[in-house]
Amino acid sequence: MGPIAHGATADYQLEIGGDRRTAAVDVLDKNGVEYVPLSNVVEKFGGGSTMRASRVQVDLAGSTAWIGINMSGVEAAATQFQLQHPLLRDGDTILMALVDVVPFFTRAFRLKVVLDRGGTGGQPQQGPVESAPPAGGRERARVPEPLADLGQTIVPATPNAVDVIVIDPGHGGSDTGCVGFQGLEEKTVTLAIARKLQEILVDALGCTVKLTRSEDLDLPDKVRCNHANRHRGDLFISIHAGASYTSDARGFETFHLPVSAQRRAPLRSARTPDASARLRRYAAEGRKLALDISQGLDENVDTPNRGVREAPCRVLRGVAMPGVLVEIGCLTSSVDEAALSSPAHREMIAEGIGAGVVRYLDSPARAGTEP
Repeated sequence: MGPIAHGATADYQLEIGGDRRTAAVDVLDKNGVEYVPLSNVVEKFGGGSTMRASRVQVDLAGSTAWIGINMSGVEAAATQFQLQHPLLRDGDTILMALVDVVPFFTRAFRLKVVLDRGGTGGQPQQGPVESAPPAGGRERARVPEPLADLGQTIVPATPNAVDVIVIDPGHGGSDTGCVGFQGLEEKTVTLAIARKLQEILVDALGCTVKLTRSEDLDLPDKVRCNHANRHRGDLFISIHAGASYTSDARGFETFHLPVSAQRRAPLRSARTPDASARLRRYAAEGRKLALDISQGLDENVDTPNRGVREAPCRVLRGVAMPGVLVEIGCLTSSVDEAALSSPAHREMIAEGIGAGVVRYLDSPARAGTEP
């Protein structure tokens, strides 16, 4: 791009259901990079933005996206991606790099946005084009987008090798989850353990490990599921802490889907015989993963083992891969709350879950399992 003309503007055009909206905004220079006020663009498109302490929430066309201030990562309802430049804060104004605006709206909200560089003589900027998979990478069935709800989830083919593991820290944002008598919040514990487990699995397996959330933000179950499916995960682990009406109930337990629940999962491709067989395999593999994680925790954590259970958990029903939900203790127990407040205990929990995953992957029984 050439130098910015004095008083230059960027004119954006958006089409929603045949309705065309425009947003003419000033272009600012920050350290040689062109920026525009993000909130101005969003408001002129008919949406809204909320500035929080460490991130910005953008709401538009019935969807939501989050971007950390001074960060380039975007988390949206159906995708996660990186901007070319970090989001900046200038007083009460949030600035997004001009080159990032069209890709942001196109990828985060699946909307057709075009940029006409006002008085600068630039060419219209179109949305991004999806690139081909990296050379040498494992080719998988593509998950179409957008994934507006669980009914649009597609089951990808998943061979025995594991390339991607998705970890889901339960709750977040305004949804604190359980709160212990000393004020320990479930959302804080689950995120801390998820981050540690991510490190352990990357070191042990060398595979890609994704988190459905990496900070304290609200995330509906269907968004967590869509994140996992878009990353084409091979395994899904949701981390929670339990609660009980009795304060003496304590310990960890693992959950997996019963075959009946997995067969009723709202996946359109489950209508085919091949996909139905794959769903049954996911359920069976989920049960084995739950058993192995339970054993790994039992060997690494001095906490009662409450067993392995079947449960039609919504967050498990929406993922197209074997999945488990692990409750790592009862926050209604003063003993468990004190333990979960300890970084050392959290690390032992992460190590126990990690040991269970490694045990599952090393199992001879898996080697002969067909999808």
